[in-house]
Amino acid sequence: METAKQKALEVATRMHQTVGGLILEKPVDKQDAYRMLSRLSGKEHSVFTGVAIVHCSSNDRQLHTRVSEFYEETTVKFSELSEELLWEYIHSGEPISPAFSVKEGSVAPSNTFDNTGLRLLGLQESKALLTACKLKVFDWLKDEAPQRAPDIASKVDASVCGTEKLLDVCAAMGLLEKTEQGYSNTETANLYLASDSEYSLHGFMLQNNDVIWNLFTYLEFAIREGRNQHHRLLGKKVEDLFQDAYYRSPETQLRFMQAMHGVAKLTARQVATAFDLSRFSSACDVGGCTGALARELAREYPRLQVTVFDLPDVVELAVHFQPAGPQIHFAAGDFFRDPLPSAELYVLCRILHDWSDDKVHKLLSKVAESCKPGAGLLLVETLLDEKREAQGGLIQSLNMLVQTEGRERSRGEYQCLLELHGFHQVQVVHLEGVLDAMLATRVAS
Repeated sequence: METAKQKALEVATRMHQTVGGLILEKPVDKQDAYRMLSRLSGKEHSVFTGVAIVHCSSNDRQLHTRVSEFYEETTVKFSELSEELLWEYIHSGEPISPAFSVKEGSVAPSNTFDNTGLRLLGLQESKALLTACKLKVFDWLKDEAPQRAPDIASKVDASVCGTEKLLDVCAAMGLLEKTEQGYSNTETANLYLASDSEYSLHGFMLQNNDVIWNLFTYLEFAIREGRNQHHRLLGKKVEDLFQDAYYRSPETQLRFMQAMHGVAKLTARQVATAFDLSRFSSACDVGGCTGALARELAREYPRLQVTVFDLPDVVELAVHFQPAGPQIHFAAGDFFRDPLPSAELYVLCRILHDWSDDKVHKLLSKVAESCKPGAGLLLVETLLDEKREAQGGLIQSLNMLVQTEGRERSRGEYQCLLELHGFHQVQVVHLEGVLDAMLATRVAS
C-alpha cells in the first residue's frame, strides 16, 4: 500500500512542459531556468498533470487494489519576455526553490489583496532575518548544532519564548532546520549568514539592520522632499555623505566596509568574467574599498596589475580583510579631488549611482582625462529597464533615494553619459541578481 501510494504521489506531482517536442522538467539552477524560459518566451506549450488514484479494499484478508488514472492538459501561451522581467522572475526563486516562497500545502493567493498581504509579510520576514543576524544566531549554530531554543536564548541574552519564535520563523524561511534534537543551520545560512564564512553577508545584514532599515522609516519624507534622509537619522545636516553618514567613527566605517566587502565578494567573479579583459595590462578600481574585486581580476588575469584607489581611511583599514598580493596595490586619494592613478582599464563598480548628475560628470571627466585612446572603462550598476517596469531595479532606485544623493539610471542614460565623455563601443552584459556590466572604449577626441 505504501509503495502504491508513493508511486501515485510521484505521478501526481510531476509536471512536464513540452516545447517543440522537448520535455521540460523543473529547472535545476538559474542558468537552466534561463534556458527554459527563453525557449518558452513568445511560444505556446502544454502543461500536463498526471494523477493516479489507488482504490484499496480487503476481502478474506486479501488486499485488492484498483487504479484510476487520468491527466489534465493545459495549453499556455507565453508573452514575449524581456531580459529584465525574465531575470527578475528567476531571481525570485519561484522557478527553482520553495525556500523563500509560500509553504507547500498552503493555499496560493488568488487575488491582489492576498498578494499584497504576502508582500507585507516579507517586511516582517526581513526584520526577523536581520534580527537573527544581529544576535549572531547563525554563528552559534555553525559552531555547535543542533541546539534547543533555551540554549540559544542564554547565548544571545534573550527570552526563551522570543528566541523560539524567531528560530521557528527562520526555519520556516528555509534558513534553519528544526528537528526533535533542536535547530541547525541550513547550507545557505552557513555559507552566507555566519560571520566567518567565505561569502558572508553578515556585515551587509548589520548595515541593513542598523542604517538602511532606519532610513526607510523616513521614506515618506524622502518621497516628499526628493532627497536622502541621513539628516533625519543623524539629527544634523550632512555635508559629506560618506564622511558624516558612514565614516563618522572607526566602528561605523569598518561596518560599512564589511558590508561592501561581502557584497563585492559575492559578485566579483561575475564582474571579472563578464568581458574578455585580457588586452589590458593595468587597471584602476576607483572606489575599490577592500580590494575584493581587484583580487578576482588579478586571479582571472595573471598579467594584470590592479590599483585600488580609495580614501586614506579606507586604504588604512583594508589590511583587515585580505593581503594585497603582488598584482594588487592600494593608492589613497579622493576621486573627486585628486589625480587618478594611470591605467589602461578603469573600473567603476557601484560608484556612479551614489552621486548626483553633476558629480557623475565630474568623475567621468577625470577618468576620461586619465585615459589614452583605446583605454577601457568597466562600469557596473543596476540598469533600469527603459519602460521602468522591472521591480528589482525600481526597488533599488527607491533605495538610492533614501540613502544617497544619486539615483539608478537606464542603459540609455549611461550610454549617453559615456559617449559624452568620449567612451564608445559600449557592450552590456546582465549579471546574476540586479547588476549589469558595461564595457566602453575611450576614442580619440
